Amino acid sequence: MADSPVPSPSPPPRFDKQPTAGSSPTPGCIIFAIGGVAILFLVTWFLYAGFKQAKELESFTSTEPVKFVLPVVSEQERSDLAARLSAYAAAVEGKQAAELSFNVAELNALLAVEPTLESVRQNLQLQSIDTRMIAKVSFPLNALSGGNRYLNGLIEFTPVIKSKTGLAVQTETISVPGHAVSEGFVRLYREMNFLDDMLLKAFREHPTLGPPFQQTTSVILRDGSVVVSYKPAAG
Repeated sequence: MADSPVPSPSPPPRFDKQPTAGSSPTPGCIIFAIGGVAILFLVTWFLYAGFKQAKELESFTSTEPVKFVLPVVSEQERSDLAARLSAYAAAVEGKQAAELSFNVAELNALLAVEPTLESVRQNLQLQSIDTRMIAKVSFPLNALSGGNRYLNGLIEFTPVIKSKTGLAVQTETISVPGHAVSEGFVRLYREMNFLDDMLLKAFREHPTLGPPFQQTTSVILRDGSVVVSYKPAAG
């Protein structure tokens, strides 16, 4: 009896998914769409925040600076200021206790003649020293709309000692006569240490004056003067 032919195996069933009308987008498309919306939202937010900030800035700043008149400092006064700074620096370098004080008039004279303060001498004039130091300022601020705006007002600040920098100044309040200064601006100005950088950064980088002021151990406001002192560590 002849062998029956062996039937060929049937091909495996196919489960290819056929596209159907109205099928949902793939997960990749969904992620791409969400990312695009998020980027658009962020760009819109930054533009809005930037223009809002520019409008706030314009509400309490001016288009022109205030020109401060620098005091006339005699050669004798110059020599005295330089001698006092040098004596304090020498004492600190020699690990000897020392104290240095300046009143309002002396600080304005120092501002007018000290080379490390040249960049801010036209923008700041000290007014008084009590529980805080108060200065009239005319600081340029970059505006989003282009050009400069000027902060023409008063800044109240206090001198402090910080572990990394030694002598520093801390902004407390900013006011502009006839205008309300936004709390957000004051907070940013304080957190970014703008006033401290303008007044003391050059001192910290000075090869002679920098080290003693970084090593200053105490600063107080007393009898209308700011008093810095150095006390060497015991032992």
